Amino acid sequence: MALRLWGLILLVDAVGLLPGVLLALRATPWPAEQAELIRAQQYGTIAHLIVLAILAIALLRWADPIAQRAIPATANLEARVTASQLLEVGFALVGVSFLIRGVEQAAVLAYSLPGDRGSTGAFEYLWEARADGMVTAIVDLFAGLILSLGRAGLAGGWARVRSLVGGGRGLTRG
Repeated sequence: MALRLWGLILLVDAVGLLPGVLLALRATPWPAEQAELIRAQQYGTIAHLIVLAILAIALLRWADPIAQRAIPATANLEARVTASQLLEVGFALVGVSFLIRGVEQAAVLAYSLPGDRGSTGAFEYLWEARADGMVTAIVDLFAGLILSLGRAGLAGGWARVRSLVGGGRGLTRG
């Protein structure tokens, strides 16, 4: 089930990239000194989209065989794990995912800084040229830190909310 969910998330990511790829293909002609770099970026984005789509479809199609090969069958394993502990692990995993995306976006921003930007500072230049990327990087990094470092508090808060809504049952079923 987890592999299918991951495949679905990757497929949603690929569909989300599609408008940007289509716009990149329709890009206006660039000056000769920038055309090669921009074309390489377009090819990289298209390749990224194709790899995401293939991986997503493969995970959706062959999730069970992949899981059986990755996790061999074992004798009954008894692990005493509470729902709250599983929720903490889930928050940590989602937080790490956000952190990775935030670092990726920050690296893209750092790479896009030209050496000669005149008298403007790096922040001002990026805010003018790539405000969307800056906001994305900051939000992803902030959300990743909160989810990763505050996972125990978030799980406890979730349990309190569930106990108010669910008649005092917290994270348990009943």
